[in-house]
Amino acid sequence: MAKSEDYVFLVSKFLLLICVASFIYYKKYHRRSRLDDEEKKRPTTFVCRNPQQAKSILNGSYFEEPSLSNALKARAGPNTRLVYAFGIENAFTTTDTKYHRQFVSLAGTRINLSNVRWESLSKDIGRLLHGNIERQRISNGTVLLSRLLQITVLRAVLPILFPNSDVPDLPEEEQDDVAYFIADKINSLWIESKTTQAPNPKDLHSLKEACQKLLPGIAVDSPRDSPLNLILPAFETLWRIVFRCFIEVQFRSNDDFESNKNLLQEYLNRPTSEIFTKADARDISVSHIVNEALRLYPPTKRVYRHIQTESRVNPDVVAVDIESIHRDAQIWGTDAATFRPSRWGSREMNGNMMSAFFPFGMKPLVCPARKVFGPRIIGIFVASLSQIFNDSGDLETVGEMDFRRQGLLENARDSYMSIAVRIKERKELGTCS
Repeated sequence: MAKSEDYVFLVSKFLLLICVASFIYYKKYHRRSRLDDEEKKRPTTFVCRNPQQAKSILNGSYFEEPSLSNALKARAGPNTRLVYAFGIENAFTTTDTKYHRQFVSLAGTRINLSNVRWESLSKDIGRLLHGNIERQRISNGTVLLSRLLQITVLRAVLPILFPNSDVPDLPEEEQDDVAYFIADKINSLWIESKTTQAPNPKDLHSLKEACQKLLPGIAVDSPRDSPLNLILPAFETLWRIVFRCFIEVQFRSNDDFESNKNLLQEYLNRPTSEIFTKADARDISVSHIVNEALRLYPPTKRVYRHIQTESRVNPDVVAVDIESIHRDAQIWGTDAATFRPSRWGSREMNGNMMSAFFPFGMKPLVCPARKVFGPRIIGIFVASLSQIFNDSGDLETVGEMDFRRQGLLENARDSYMSIAVRIKERKELGTCS
């Protein structure tokens, strides 16, 4: 009887050990399997700094079946945050190919300006800059550059993008204040969208109300009708590149200052495509100055795309580092980090450089402002700033840094927001008609 009991005890103990071992193995295997599943779901971000790979990502040729539909899906995923933040649906966020074509066609039509319209725009920009400089100077004796450019750029592009809008019934100073509120709110919502998909609805509501003040009669509620669909790509990137291009020309190009100023002045007097691309004795044109600014300070530093693979549940993210490619010394030379417009002249520019330059993206999702409107309006803004400030007196910067120091300018969203200029020995500003 004792032997029988011992046998039952040993068998029971053996079975218990098997159960414990099975449990431990199951937990370990289950945890590993769960971690593997989580890893498959967790998107990975890859950074692309190779020009050829970047082009295949931007033009969609990396897809097994390249198409506009696949390209839109790859772009819309990373831009979903903008839908939540701004309540929009535009070419950057939609996956609808028909709507995308309609949107691009509309934008292209709006920014296709005649020579007469370019001349009118040049005068409008000069008037807006002149008025805002005067109002800021009277208020505090200095001109905050970021405020000046955000207000002027926004107010200048609104009549182009929304020709059917009524004229706002507001004093000039109040229009400036509303424009600056819109610019500030766009910037804060953009930054917030990177960390949350649930922004405060009151912020978006106040932004839409402000847009209605400057665009009376324009609908703002429907995602496809929202004026922010056009304002975001046209304004948000434009004022930043104008800012940095002006700083390079005005404060950091001492040897070429007078020659560049003369080029810009001629273009301002006759803002045609011929004058924009006309080279001087140095083989430099206004287009070269603008291209060099776009190279060093691309409006969009990184372009994101979703890439779906069979081994992962959620798509991975590829970040095309346009800024890094535009500054690659192996492509642009040992002085790649230097603002030098002469590199765009016929004696130096080559195919490798041109194929590594895409500040406006690439087909089939290229920006409609790439060829004409974008570069030329940058040139007009920089030329207008140069004329107004240089005709007014000597400038000195007021802020946390000296623009004249060597090296690249910072290209972060919040860089130089407090930099102002003071006009010394100021002469009377000329009237911009």
